[in-house]
Amino acid sequence: MPNHSTSRLGPQDLANLLAIGLEDNGVRSKAPTDPEIERLLQEMLTRNIAVASTSVDGGVSGEGTFRDQILNPQVKMEALRAIKQYAKTLVSRTTDDAEKAAATAIYYASIAAALAFRGKKTTQYSYHALGEGIAKLRGKGWLLPELQDLFDKASKICRDRGRESV
Repeated sequence: MPNHSTSRLGPQDLANLLAIGLEDNGVRSKAPTDPEIERLLQEMLTRNIAVASTSVDGGVSGEGTFRDQILNPQVKMEALRAIKQYAKTLVSRTTDDAEKAAATAIYYASIAAALAFRGKKTTQYSYHALGEGIAKLRGKGWLLPELQDLFDKASKICRDRGRESV
């Protein structure tokens, strides 16, 4: 599978991924509400995915909802990479701040699942930068409890591996 990096994202899109994209930049008159973002996040997690497996990394078929895949300890890496790419593309294309925030949560959730369940880092971010992004999301009132648990696991891995790389 090709290695997708953030190199094709524009500076603002990359900043949105790193900064969770919720800060008021003066362009939008009203920030999205927590219930609005939570509703969009719930809806995104119910989207279906079907990924043809091309590797022997084990795990379950790449079929089901985003939620099924992200929260499954036997998830295949292809499914997580596909979800991550989908979310990254949505973040770069949407102009809606609530949709951008929910897609960013899905993006980080796919990375967190790869770390927590497969022991693999699917991003070029350092463990420190990844941990900071996850920490920002963990503080959002709209983050769903099941993602909170996943982010807690990934955050610990980032701290541990970040110390090892120093």
